[in-house]
Amino acid sequence: MDARFLSDAQVDRDGDSNSTVIGDYDVPDVRLPGSGGACEIAGNVERTTITTSYQRQRFHEKTDFATSPGFIDSEGAREKHGLRAEGFTTVITDMAVMGFQNEEMVVESIHPGVGREDVREATGWEIKFADDVGETEPPTDDELRLILKELDPDGVYL
Repeated sequence: MDARFLSDAQVDRDGDSNSTVIGDYDVPDVRLPGSGGACEIAGNVERTTITTSYQRQRFHEKTDFATSPGFIDSEGAREKHGLRAEGFTTVITDMAVMGFQNEEMVVESIHPGVGREDVREATGWEIKFADDVGETEPPTDDELRLILKELDPDGVYL
């Protein structure tokens, strides 16, 4: 596969994501659906994009449980563990779009009406901003048509 999209309960600064458990694994606060193959896909697909709402409980410095590996815990860790793919490339939220520099999540653009402080407050670590952070471009008329008329004509997702 070339690309993968997912939405997990937590994502951390290294791009690891969690769809297994909130809290301690043996005595969890919340038991989630689990991997469902997400771990294997994250290790083998070329690019992974996360879509989620931007909330502090979702953006932790480290996930409670790493279901799907991002950049794990150190430079070169993906290769060390035999993961062939590039890993997480993009995180798209309702506040901002993030990418990864030096295997760490950074804000690349902020949506209209959202400020840097809003993003900082919704993040569980001191998130970095790219040097050229700008305002997120709105979708074009063709992109909106594709989403609303062809991909989601019954309004299931929007």
